[in-house]
Amino acid sequence: MTSRSTDNRLLNLEHVLGNPTQPGTFSYETVLNFDNAGHPNPEGEEILMSWGANDEFVPRSLGGRWGSTRELVERLMPVFRRDPSLALSFGLTSLMSGVNVWTAGSPEQKAKVAKTLLNKGRIAIGFHELAHGNDFLHNEFRLETSDNVGSQLVGSKEVINNIERAEQVLFMARSSELGGSRSHTLVLTERQDLDKNGTFQNRYATSGMRTVLLNGIHLDGMNVKEEAIIGRRGEAVETALRAFQVTRAVLPAFAVGTLDASLYFAVEYASDRKLYGGRVLDLPHARDLIASAFADLVVADIFANAAVRSLHVDPNASGLLSAACKALVPDVLEDGLSALSVLFGSTFYGRVSPYGIIEKFVRDLRVLPIGHAGGTSCILAVLGALPRWARGKTPDTNRDLFNDNACGDLDFKTLRLSLGGPDPLTPWLSDSATKEAIARVIPDCAEVLTSLEERWNELRSEITEQPLTSFSATANNDIFEMAREATLLMATGAVIGQWVTSEAREEPASLVWFELCIRRLAYRLGLGAPEPPAAIRESAVERLIKNFEQHRSMRLSNEPIFPQEHTTLA
Repeated sequence: MTSRSTDNRLLNLEHVLGNPTQPGTFSYETVLNFDNAGHPNPEGEEILMSWGANDEFVPRSLGGRWGSTRELVERLMPVFRRDPSLALSFGLTSLMSGVNVWTAGSPEQKAKVAKTLLNKGRIAIGFHELAHGNDFLHNEFRLETSDNVGSQLVGSKEVINNIERAEQVLFMARSSELGGSRSHTLVLTERQDLDKNGTFQNRYATSGMRTVLLNGIHLDGMNVKEEAIIGRRGEAVETALRAFQVTRAVLPAFAVGTLDASLYFAVEYASDRKLYGGRVLDLPHARDLIASAFADLVVADIFANAAVRSLHVDPNASGLLSAACKALVPDVLEDGLSALSVLFGSTFYGRVSPYGIIEKFVRDLRVLPIGHAGGTSCILAVLGALPRWARGKTPDTNRDLFNDNACGDLDFKTLRLSLGGPDPLTPWLSDSATKEAIARVIPDCAEVLTSLEERWNELRSEITEQPLTSFSATANNDIFEMAREATLLMATGAVIGQWVTSEAREEPASLVWFELCIRRLAYRLGLGAPEPPAAIRESAVERLIKNFEQHRSMRLSNEPIFPQEHTTLA
């Protein structure tokens, strides 16, 4: 990644959380105990609150710490390395709901929500209904208005994280029986009003994210004051779609931490485990599995962070890139974890400590694509943008998508409704100077890159041949496959752009990760790319071994993780 100064707050959190293999509040043993019991970790939540995790969700203009969204991702990724369920249970719903307020709320509403979060409170978000999922236009929970009683909330929301312990809840409610995107309104409710007027429903048990408190609520006429309306009546869907650009990018970026931690402990396990007269790490198949998972980690990390930076430096593209990111990155991470599950063997399925955490990561990760702004809705968003993506003029590449220093404070007013058209990532596939540079230093990749560019051009031609009516929720499998391929090609462009803009692009380590990722993406696209040379895979594994020995992340950023020293909050 582009070099950046050491984030002392990030390093501080790593030390507060400590090494998860050692006894403590955030140890994997503790995490798995709470997972088995299906209960949140109260001490862990309190430590995160005391550290000021909520401050990261509040813009700096309102007294918080949220400036660059890349910093937000980096600072909270250590939690995901230990327990994604803890991250979701303690407060990510506050992030999800808060973004809607920062996007459309009045100054008074923003100040009110900021005060709640800065005082260690929670805000839940009630968008989904089991009968309709992410199809918000068909939600039945209603905001009814009459001359006699004013505005009232009526109906049920079945799955709301933290609703029974949140100080405020943001609801999406139908405010018009007319169809279309102007039929719903956002309402910010207070704890005391819900307690007085609501009937809470039983908690839902889940296979992943087991410690998350998912409950429902039924309201049969709770009065709503006008100052509780976020934005204008009828604009809930518009606000949500703008806010999704943030959450669709940051949630997959957070989740990269699961594969990062898994690779770290895969190296440890394979180094210690004896099999067939030697170490597992010395087996060629084991090293291949580790190298493949590393390629998945790098692809996911690069693509997710390009989407995150686009919020700051290319808002016209952020809608498409964030949707593509949420659709693709969880699948890539799951594939990486699947490869490592083979490496761990019976240790994985038996949940042998401390490596049992990997099995939990797999379950938790599978919840991510079906949660807030689910993966299906994201691939539908990409699908709907394909005609413009294919027909539009190819834009210039944007080098700032790989530069953290280009990301200032996020301006929520710049979030767009439109998914735009052409993206700034795939043009890297056809950039002549880039192709020449790659052919010069990595001649083995030249043929693979040519096949990727050809597939990009073929896909755009195939899309333009389809009638516009094909790109909807009723699309056939072929159209959905086109959308999936488009996300892979965007990720490929991100990998190329990351390499081109890196000051160390011609160093041996950069050549290794680049070739691994490009071949991995070509394989995913069904282009029959040959396996990378054995020397490339070996170099990747040796890099990971070195990072493990130095207690560093397996990502390209190489930041220190899992410290031996533990810091207690004052």
